[in-house]
Amino acid sequence: MDEVETLLKEWGLQELVQQFVDQGIDMEIFNNLSDDMIKELIPKIGTRCKFLQKWKLYVSSAILTDNIFTSIRTIQPSTSISVANDVVLADDRIGIESTNSTVSRTSTPSNNSFESQEFNQEEATAQCIKSKNVIEILQTSPKGKSILSIYKIKKSL
Repeated sequence: MDEVETLLKEWGLQELVQQFVDQGIDMEIFNNLSDDMIKELIPKIGTRCKFLQKWKLYVSSAILTDNIFTSIRTIQPSTSISVANDVVLADDRIGIESTNSTVSRTSTPSNNSFESQEFNQEEATAQCIKSKNVIEILQTSPKGKSILSIYKIKKSL
């Protein structure tokens, strides 16, 4: 009840404190009041209007704050990404398979930032290659064309 009393006094609505005490309005109930409840609790239109302005602002900021903290708590504390150099050939398509390097990132909820503990250039290269068809890349260079012709004959590298 002290929190509700403090808020009402901060808002310049001291005259409502006793009504809230009499009705047993604590913070949980305060945050979940309906328009009908407020109308019954505060019959004077002027006072109710002042209360509603402050209350709606307070409740919406409390919901926003709760959503932010919930989002921060749901961030995974640690994630690992595996990246590799291995090229796998299958069905006349060339792809990249993850086996080698690991990039590890940790989240620190206190400052909401990610720290990279290790960075590997292979990650960036693999991401770039994955976005293009590897066969097209090989066809643009003489060595690549040789690799493709050997693959067509032997079906293996």
